[in-house]
Amino acid sequence: MTETTDYTQPTRARVPWGWQHIVGAVLAGFVLGVLLSTAALGLLGLLGIPLSEIAQGGILTVGLYLGLAVSTWLVVIKRGGATWRDVGFRPVSVRTLLTMIPVLILLLVANALVSVALVAIFGDIQNPQAEMLAPDGRLSQESFLWLFPGVAIVGPIVEEILFRGVLYPYIRARMRVLFAVLLVAGIFSAVHVIPILLLPLFVAGVALTLVTERYDSIIPAIVLHGLFNGLQISLLYAATG
Repeated sequence: MTETTDYTQPTRARVPWGWQHIVGAVLAGFVLGVLLSTAALGLLGLLGIPLSEIAQGGILTVGLYLGLAVSTWLVVIKRGGATWRDVGFRPVSVRTLLTMIPVLILLLVANALVSVALVAIFGDIQNPQAEMLAPDGRLSQESFLWLFPGVAIVGPIVEEILFRGVLYPYIRARMRVLFAVLLVAGIFSAVHVIPILLLPLFVAGVALTLVTERYDSIIPAIVLHGLFNGLQISLLYAATG
């Protein structure tokens, strides 16, 4: 008799961490991130290095992400008894990473269609992220250089560790893949707290989670996320710089 798979049940093995580890890592990460950012800004102030508001925001962003990364290591991996491999750092081929380029194009097309639909429904809308990064309508070269590492490198790595490396396996072990993908994408979208971008971020979250499910690794999602964010901020700089 041929064995069949019951797609109504979870298929991934349960992970060694629980919800308390996830919540603890996030809370501790924000506290540690604020401390790291405050220390970095204070040190630069003592050294007499002038910083624009955008530069300060870039340092704050990197500090928060580093705090979340450290807390994830301490709470989920050390205390939860996991390894970095459990969190999704499983090797993939170069071919797989190159595949993220056409996936990026598809994601950009999907987001463009979503944006067109939003404009058709709500009329002309402004991207609050663009307004925040370029408040005077211009993203200077200095601001771009301060923001790029956090937006295109540190941010994607830490967010993928948290959402696709920690949260998704926990949820995936308890429900079928469709619901797990949609739930994680929804949480990913909601925590950015930008109402007008909820749908575009949800689409990006679905793509990143499906990539993780497909390759059983968060490395392709990190590359896709980094390319997407890096392209977005580079386009903003090219348009306003």
